[in-house]
Amino acid sequence: MQVPPTRAIKYARQLVQKYEIDCRGLTVLTEAASGAYLFNPMIPLLGGADRVITFCKNSRYAGTEEVEESMNVAYDEVGLLNRYEFRTHLDETTIGSADIVTNSGHLRPFKTNFIEKMKNTAVLPLMWESWEFRPEEIDLDTARRRGILIMGTNEHQAPCDLRPYSFLTALHLAMSHKASIIDDRILVIGDQYTLAQPIVDGFHRLNIACRRISPTCVFSEATEAAAWATYIIVAEHANHRLLLGPGGLIDTQSLVKANTTGVGVVSGLVDRDHLEQHGISVYPEQLAPPGFMSYMPSELGPYSVMDLFAAGIKVGQVMTRARQSGMSVTEAARHTLMNSPAMDLEGGRAWI
Repeated sequence: MQVPPTRAIKYARQLVQKYEIDCRGLTVLTEAASGAYLFNPMIPLLGGADRVITFCKNSRYAGTEEVEESMNVAYDEVGLLNRYEFRTHLDETTIGSADIVTNSGHLRPFKTNFIEKMKNTAVLPLMWESWEFRPEEIDLDTARRRGILIMGTNEHQAPCDLRPYSFLTALHLAMSHKASIIDDRILVIGDQYTLAQPIVDGFHRLNIACRRISPTCVFSEATEAAAWATYIIVAEHANHRLLLGPGGLIDTQSLVKANTTGVGVVSGLVDRDHLEQHGISVYPEQLAPPGFMSYMPSELGPYSVMDLFAAGIKVGQVMTRARQSGMSVTEAARHTLMNSPAMDLEGGRAWI
């Protein structure tokens, strides 16, 4: 069902209060998008931002005209029609006006030319955890040189603990795939504490047979697990190796011998064509490349999407106010970690 705007704005108000969002005096540059992402700009709007600039480009989900029309209808219904700016082109002045630039799909990648146009107190909250950082999408060297702070968002601790959504997403995937679930033996492939592990924990709470293997496990463990499983959920976000198929962690013939009924892909690489040629159903119909989500929490509705977005806006709010107060990037990073659901970048990329 389509979520009515009157319901979405209640979510937005709830999240503004949850994260104590205060964007007064700030300009936010974010995306205009379809589906569950349609309502994200409501959050900085209700948080009091001086300007909310929404950028849109054509995608496989919707064209710019369709998104603009959807936003006009939805935001008019809740009295926000004239509060945001809809753009399909970003000039130097627009980019340079932003205090918070969200790491959203329509805005990526942030190459040198984009970052050079940002003001030096502007910030870029990643809106996902720092281990997910993709260097090809953000010119971090230029950002460091310019003093533009970039930090992740902690998704596994309050107030932004999204781990339950990982299980609900996997359950929704299996149900949409028409898996039996109750009588299945579900094998989860993945390592992440925010993704694969909560999925297993959730099935265990329902007393459903479920176990997990790592994408780096030894051949004998993978073979034994494949022989046990009747349904497989692939939920690996960081390791880009082939997990299911010829030459993968588990080969197709092992699944055929085990009478595996289906494979649900939340994230990870499988050889769909080879699996389906051997009678193993794969879902969803469109699979994302490794490192991206094939089946996202947005399938559950907008709240989880808006929750993470709100947490990222809070991280951005604290970052930019710290920089505007005169703090160095290191001081601002330390302050943001203490006063928002932020995560420092990992390893040699860390600010502290």
